[in-house]
Amino acid sequence: MKLRKISDITPTLPFTEFDFLQHYRDSFAKSELERIRAQLPLKELAAELATRTHKRK
Repeated sequence: MKLRKISDITPTLPFTEFDFLQHYRDSFAKSELERIRAQLPLKELAAELATRTHKRK
């Protein structure tokens, strides 16, 4: 049996319960919180933190 991520198969599932995920993503993309998140350099901060943590050890 091959395992698949649920996000890969949700469009093919006949359940409406999965629709809320897309509605959530759409509403989050338009929210103030997403606007703030988009301005934060999270990947760069994580890379810098990983580098500093690695250097200390």
